Amino acid sequence: NRLLGMGEAPWRVHTVGFPAIDLIQDGNYATSNELVDIYELDLAKPVILFTQHSVTTEFHEAANQIKPALFALKKLALAGAQIIITYPNNDAGGRKIIDTINDFSRSDFLGIKNIQIYSSLGRYNYHGILALASNPENQICCVGNSSSGIKETPAFGCPTVNIGSRQEGRLRAENVIDAEYDEASIYKSIESCLYDKNFRETSLTCINPYGIGDAGIKIAKALDEIEI
Repeated sequence: NRLLGMGEAPWRVHTVGFPAIDLIQDGNYATSNELVDIYELDLAKPVILFTQHSVTTEFHEAANQIKPALFALKKLALAGAQIIITYPNNDAGGRKIIDTINDFSRSDFLGIKNIQIYSSLGRYNYHGILALASNPENQICCVGNSSSGIKETPAFGCPTVNIGSRQEGRLRAENVIDAEYDEASIYKSIESCLYDKNFRETSLTCINPYGIGDAGIKIAKALDEIEI
């Protein structure tokens, strides 16, 4: 709609979906056994995957914006949840977020064994953890403000907490709960993802507005049929 509003001719615009969903549908990601070995997970307990990036227009607030989430994660970890934290991307403000995470690891997180911090999991393991949610017996939750929480988690039926304004205005499926930069709001939203039976069932059966994994086929078809 934005492209059409800018004056592009309708025949030039084709809605095909998000190509990363094609990769997900191929099933090329880590198995539960691999993940249990790598991250020493106990799938009888909740697993929370957390990534929070800076907001481009609010990068000077990045450190303050991530602290409520880290406090909420600490509280959940003390209650038995397994937390996997990954670093943000290299947008402005990202370094402040990394420094804040590292400060927490040396102070508030000190001695809490079920909080793990990584610079990156890589797509193979990241998608593998999200895929754990496709088993209703597992309590898996994606938390933060990454676009993957909006566009990729529905493909796995993974309940998601989206924090703050970074994804504001972006289309999302019914598996996403929006939370403010507030410890209580984030904690409550994560609890709903882990323990609210109705919301967990909704997440498992939601329709992903970013496609079903046939973007590559649609792209090839559009290119093949357009007269040049």
